[in-house]
Amino acid sequence: MLERLQALARRYVRARSWLLVLAVLSFSAGAWILAMSSNQAEDIALIPTMLLFAWAIMLHSFLSLFAHVPPRVQPDMTFGRRLTARLKRSAYYMFTILTAMVSLLLLVTTLQMAGAWRTMY
Repeated sequence: MLERLQALARRYVRARSWLLVLAVLSFSAGAWILAMSSNQAEDIALIPTMLLFAWAIMLHSFLSLFAHVPPRVQPDMTFGRRLTARLKRSAYYMFTILTAMVSLLLLVTTLQMAGAWRTMY
């Protein structure tokens, strides 16, 4: 499974810098909206910019984390190298579970925020 995630991250590695730019721009737009809006009608784009920032940071983190996955344990490795490789891969499996959970929570939050945005405007 880690190899599939690594292949996916390597396929889209060029998008990493664009996602960072998108995150900075959406954060800046959100800060601008908060600073300059005087009533609710002027902050119509605040929820979409917040969601865009959250998704851009999440995707950038995914691409950065899974671009370099530790190799599988080989039988010809020494005990110390096998132990190190297993510990590193175990940490990556935990990161995989955490990434999936955060993505699911972000999806639920996106749906809830989109519903709130739709009813507000």
